Amino acid sequence: MHPRSKLSLIAFIMFFLSGAALAAGSEATVTILPLSGVSVKLSVSADGRGLVYPLEARKKSGPFSFSAGSHRFSVRFDDTVLKESTRTLTKGGRYLMIVTGPAGSVDVTWVKLGTGATKTGAKVRIVNLAPDLPSLDVHRGADTIASGVRYGKASRIVTLSPGALVVEAFRSETGEKLGVLDSQSLEAGQAYTLLVFGAPSKPESMWIVER
Repeated sequence: MHPRSKLSLIAFIMFFLSGAALAAGSEATVTILPLSGVSVKLSVSADGRGLVYPLEARKKSGPFSFSAGSHRFSVRFDDTVLKESTRTLTKGGRYLMIVTGPAGSVDVTWVKLGTGATKTGAKVRIVNLAPDLPSLDVHRGADTIASGVRYGKASRIVTLSPGALVVEAFRSETGEKLGVLDSQSLEAGQAYTLLVFGAPSKPESMWIVER
C-alpha cells in the first residue's frame, strides 16, 4: 500500500473511533437508524466526530450520548457531506435520527422518543418517510389511526387498546389503498412509533417500541 494511502486509512479509522470520545454521563441520547435504499458506504458524524460507518439498512446504532444543546450531524460519502442537520437536544431527551435514500438523495428525519405511556392502553403514532408519498393515511379496519401525515412528519399520538394491530396505508389525496403494513402486538402502558417508507406501490414499515 502506498504510504499516503496508509496515512489516509489511519486518519479515516481515527475519525470514526473518535466517536467513542463522546463523554459518558451526557444528558441526551441519539440512536441512528438507516432505512432501505441507504448505501453501505455512507457514514454519520456529529460535531466532526465519527459515529457510524458503514450504515446498514434497518440496523440501529447507538444510543450515543451528548450534552444538552445544539449539535451538528452530517451524513457523508467518503469525505463529501451529503446532508447536514443541526438538532437541539434537551436534557434527558431520547432521539431517533433516521437516514433514508441512496447517496444521491439522502434525507434525515428526527423523531423524539418518549411519548409517555398510559396505564389502560398503548400510545401509537405514524411517521411518513416515503418521499413519493406527500400525504399518508393509516387505517385499522374502518377506523382511522392517522390522517394526512405529510412526508417527514409524525402524526398525532393516539391511544389504542392492547392486542394485535393490523393497519393499512392509503394515499390521502385519492384514498388509494397502498398495502398492508407490518402488524404489531400492543401492550398496555407502552408507546409505539410506526415508520412508513419505500415506494408507494410497495410501502415498507418498521415498528419502534419506545421502551
